[in-house]
Amino acid sequence: MVNKNRVFIAFILILLVTFFVPQKTVVAGSSLSAGEILGTVNGIRASYGLSAMTESSALDYCAQWTAETMANMEANAHLSYLGYTSPKVRCAGFGFSSNSLTENWAMGASLDINTLFYDYWADSAHMLPMTHSQYSYIGVGIATDAKGNTYYVLEAGGSGSGSSSSGTSTTGTTGTSGTTTGTTTDYSQYMTPVKVATPDATGLVSHKVQYGQALITIATAYGVTVNELKKLNSLTSADLIYEGQDLKIKQVAPPTPAPTVLATETPQNTPSVLTDASPTAEFLTVLTPTAQASTSQITPTFDRQTAGLLMVIFSFLGLAAVAFFVFRKPPQG
Repeated sequence: MVNKNRVFIAFILILLVTFFVPQKTVVAGSSLSAGEILGTVNGIRASYGLSAMTESSALDYCAQWTAETMANMEANAHLSYLGYTSPKVRCAGFGFSSNSLTENWAMGASLDINTLFYDYWADSAHMLPMTHSQYSYIGVGIATDAKGNTYYVLEAGGSGSGSSSSGTSTTGTTGTSGTTTGTTTDYSQYMTPVKVATPDATGLVSHKVQYGQALITIATAYGVTVNELKKLNSLTSADLIYEGQDLKIKQVAPPTPAPTVLATETPQNTPSVLTDASPTAEFLTVLTPTAQASTSQITPTFDRQTAGLLMVIFSFLGLAAVAFFVFRKPPQG
């Protein structure tokens, strides 16, 4: 009898845990490594006849700190747009001071190397680390936020103070704080937010490309796919767009013109009706109907949470009753 009671209690506990204990959400990790990003950068540079960039531990640490900060706050823009210092000043604090420094970033749940470089970073601004010889050192940072989105940050700099600090670590070591000296130029580019345009008179939605915008960000803002934009604008597979380019986004129904409201003319002189006989006032009894209570006022309302809880309680009581009669030991005759 004792064993049956234990089985019954364990069954009830499992039932309660199943209904009331929330399940843990699984967060996916990064699908790309720093080594893949670094290798792709140097591969593209080689196609332009440029020498490979050297990994800098100071830039690694700067990029990793930037990626983790953006992931913690679920940022949707460069930190410079969110009240932080520029990448050049930020990386100088980690020991890398240079006359030229540029920063790329991207975020996604499952980005592959082609999407990262040929969709997100395909415009001329984000291609600076791959197409300009002034950049010779690189750092990469990767961090994942609570929703499973992974942030990728690339810092590329020219020669300068701290540029000799290089290595193979993707996180690097803590650099000494430093400040930039002399007159420097900040080459950091920014991801310009996409302002959605309205349809014209024919229903065509078009967008003028601004500096720092990529095909993938424009497609996301308008709710279309990259392939749709490429087909509509006869773009090549490289997804290259340029500043000032007019992109056709989609064709929608032409906007309906608002109806014209005509003013009603009021007559200036209202004719008066004269009568010799004085009208007899008639008294009408107006019956005011008694408001009837609606069914919705009589019947109590339950929200989904209350209804679900009642269903769980009734299910629990039903299972308890079944278990009681099943495990109950019949009286000995």
